[in-house]
Amino acid sequence: MRTFIAILFLLFLTPSLALAGFNEGVLAFKAGEYEVAHRNWLPLANDGHAKAQNNLGILYRRGFGVEQDYVTAAGWYRKAAEQDFAKAQFNLGLLYKRGQGVRKDDVKAAAWYARAAENGYARAQYVIALRYERGNGVEHDPVTALKWLSLCITNSTGKLRKNALKARKRVADSMSAVEIKEAKRQVRAWLTGS
Repeated sequence: MRTFIAILFLLFLTPSLALAGFNEGVLAFKAGEYEVAHRNWLPLANDGHAKAQNNLGILYRRGFGVEQDYVTAAGWYRKAAEQDFAKAQFNLGLLYKRGQGVRKDDVKAAAWYARAAENGYARAQYVIALRYERGNGVEHDPVTALKWLSLCITNSTGKLRKNALKARKRVADSMSAVEIKEAKRQVRAWLTGS
């Protein structure tokens, strides 16, 4: 019975220890102690913690506390992105856009931005909207562009929201009333999950 209680205790304690290690890494990162952040996040990332994986990707992409290594950054981002962690999906899209650690590929960049947008990440919603507006890595589609800009506006504040408002006006000014109505329908469907 004691063994069972000890196992049960460890099962409940493990998530809180992981959270503590993650938070210690965040504090270290904010203090510029990148090596400490790396030490705190690495075991969590190896155990599948998506936020820790994404944060290791940031360290390697920027060369904070480790030697800059875009290939390693892409690997960590991919692990988190495949768990549907939106920020990592966006970051992986950024690497594909720039050709850092992966072969430059606008189609794959757009696909990762779209996944992050679907997961509600406002920056990705803005970026994928611009790609639909311009036909960059996706087919030109002002209706989809307007949809993503409208969603970005509802999910963002500050400069991002201001930029999305300007872009939405620019896109809408070139659309027919029917196209605008369809974009609004798509926004409602996305928001309600139908």
